[in-house]
Amino acid sequence: MNTPQRPHAIVTGATSAIGQHVVAELVNQGYSVTIAARVVEHAHATAGRISGIHPDADITVHECDLSSLESVRAFCEEVNSRGRSWDVILQTATAQLVPQRMLTDDGFEWNFGVNYLANFAMTGLLQKTATANARVITTTSPTANSATLKFYDLRWDNGYRPGRAFATSRLATLIQSVEYARRITAGGSAMRAIVTHPGFIQERPRLGRTAALAERVMGHSAQAGAQIAIYATTADLPNGSFVTPSGPGQLRGGPTMSPIPNVATNLDTATRLWRVSEQLTGVSW
Repeated sequence: MNTPQRPHAIVTGATSAIGQHVVAELVNQGYSVTIAARVVEHAHATAGRISGIHPDADITVHECDLSSLESVRAFCEEVNSRGRSWDVILQTATAQLVPQRMLTDDGFEWNFGVNYLANFAMTGLLQKTATANARVITTTSPTANSATLKFYDLRWDNGYRPGRAFATSRLATLIQSVEYARRITAGGSAMRAIVTHPGFIQERPRLGRTAALAERVMGHSAQAGAQIAIYATTADLPNGSFVTPSGPGQLRGGPTMSPIPNVATNLDTATRLWRVSEQLTGVSW
């Protein structure tokens, strides 16, 4: 008697506080998981801890540095060559906020390259092995609402602002996910593009008593934040959904469907961003 094949999830950011809970819950729900990790030793340690709780866990680790398109391509080639289709991509990795401007190996501004362009390239390169009903789940941030895409200065050559650069990368993610959903619908595909944000996560380095109090009052745990991604993975959601915490300001609470912010709905901006993304990454979907 043949054993049914497990659904297959590909996860970035699996060694983060949220990512570890996401992988553990996916395994608990019967998924096999492929982890894309910059530091494979940390990813193997995460996989080992989860396997200690779930002895039948099927977790594979592959190197993938999101600051290098060469590394992203190599990861995708490895995944595609295994002959195994995927059901979900969960792009939960987030670039560390850096006070000084940094560039990726390919010369992109760090936040834009890691948080956005790497994910764009990865999703495009893995399209050939997606199942018919596959989901691509990306991560944005409420900061996207106050951001502006400056196509003339995506590298932030003319004055770097850490918070604004991060917000811009999250705006790009939001716009791209909405545009991807539109293209899925136009093409008659059963795939789904879903965008999420986990809320304000409490488990961060403490910056003092005031910050710690704000975390307790305004935020929720990494485990609660992970439930947003799990809901986006498993719930019967329409293509183009936006899943956020249900509490005030979308900072905490259980998962809920939220309206797409107006900043992500301009078709001309979305079309231009898609075209620029293809040019910068060399990946055409």
